[in-house]
Formats: sequence, structure tokens, C-alpha cells
Amino acid sequence: MQVSVKYDDVYNVLEPLRGIKLRGSIQGPPLSKLPLREIVEKGLGHAVVDSEEYRGSRIVGVKITEKLYLACHFGTEEPDDFCVALEAEDAWKRVADAANKLSRLMKESYTLTLSAILHALQGIISGEEEEVEEISDPDQVIEELLTWLPEYVAVTE
Repeated sequence: MQVSVKYDDVYNVLEPLRGIKLRGSIQGPPLSKLPLREIVEKGLGHAVVDSEEYRGSRIVGVKITEKLYLACHFGTEEPDDFCVALEAEDAWKRVADAANKLSRLMKESYTLTLSAILHALQGIISGEEEEVEEISDPDQVIEELLTWLPEYVAVTE
């Protein structure tokens, strides 16, 4: 089953991410021995604002301050653990809302779409040499997102 979505529609859905500052990422297994999932779930459990699990991925949103959030991805079957620090008013809500709208647009699960967005944000951070990267245009996210979308999703003009 091939799903086609228009580039402009994806751009519009990701527009609310504009202005979110990407403050860095923290790696867990397999890239690091840091027990990131345990730290987040046990040490920061009181601050968890959202938690989703589906097909080998667990996504956790953690509110650190009014404008600082950790968006975490954990592989439940194979290690793929990382957190991205997001700074902006309602940063987690903006990412979650974008994932929800994009999942409906692609006719795909919310958690798979949220996972793809988090991988894209991590890709932006690891691909930049600047310490602080701000999403200034949804194109930045789309460029990385295309790597993480399922093969059967085509973004067309």
C-alpha cells in the first residue's frame, strides 16, 4: 500500500515546530552505556507528561521547566535510546500535535510518526556543528524526516 502526501501539507503540519530550540541530545544504548531509560523513567518519572508505546518504540515526554522539555525515544526490542532537549513554550505539545496531524495525513500510527519526528530532530542536532540549533523552517525537519518515514510513504510536490 503506497501512501502519497503533498509536501506543502507536511510543511504546514510541521510549521508549529518553528522556533523550537534544540538544546542537545543524550545518547543511551547502543551508542552509550548510559542507562538512559532507567534515568528518565525512575529519576524523572514525576515529570513525565506523556508516554506512548507501539511496535518496539517507547516515547516519553518530560517537562523539566516551563520552557524546557526532554523528548525521549527508547527501543523496547532493540536498543535505540536517546533524548532530545527542546526549549520553547509548549515544546512537547507542539511536537505531539504535529505528530498527531502528520499521522492522520499519512494514515499511520501516532507513535510511529512521533518516533520519526524525534529521529529527525536528533538528526538535525547531530548534523549541525552549532551548539544550539533553532528550527527556523519546517524544511529542516522534512529533510531529516524523509529518512525516517516508512518506505511506502511518498512525499510529493
